[in-house]
Amino acid sequence: MKRVEENYRGQMVLDGLPVAEEGSGKLSRLSPSVATGFPLGVSKKSTGNGKTIINNHLAFTVQFHEHQSPGYIPSMEDDPADSFRIVGFMVTPISLDHEQAPCDEKLRITDDVPPTYTDAAEIQWTYSVNWQESDIEWSTRWDVYMRSSKAEARIHWL
Repeated sequence: MKRVEENYRGQMVLDGLPVAEEGSGKLSRLSPSVATGFPLGVSKKSTGNGKTIINNHLAFTVQFHEHQSPGYIPSMEDDPADSFRIVGFMVTPISLDHEQAPCDEKLRITDDVPPTYTDAAEIQWTYSVNWQESDIEWSTRWDVYMRSSKAEARIHWL
């Protein structure tokens, strides 16, 4: 609860890319920017009921791009795992009361599910992964991170 109230953000890395919050800091549809990490929850100042909400479900979107070298001719011996590269790692943090919405194949994130508060006796942590083919090429996968917000501009990516 203390870290949510202090506006801490969770951080993860997949294949060298930091996780970015979907829909954060978008400049336009043509030139999006993202905020790295994700909020741990919603502070009690913003909930309206004086309780702190915890984000206990992470909905990941992993973007991939098919890689083909110039003059590439596929063969039966090719390893399919070598022909795709991860070019995006996004997350949507969500608070779900799993007693009222069990995390199974029937769970729809868009459903109106009550949140989990930090004062809950037990908190169930879950995640989901959506694989999405992308036109982003490996050489430009960092571009969206470079168009960061003013708060993110203090971070120097090497």
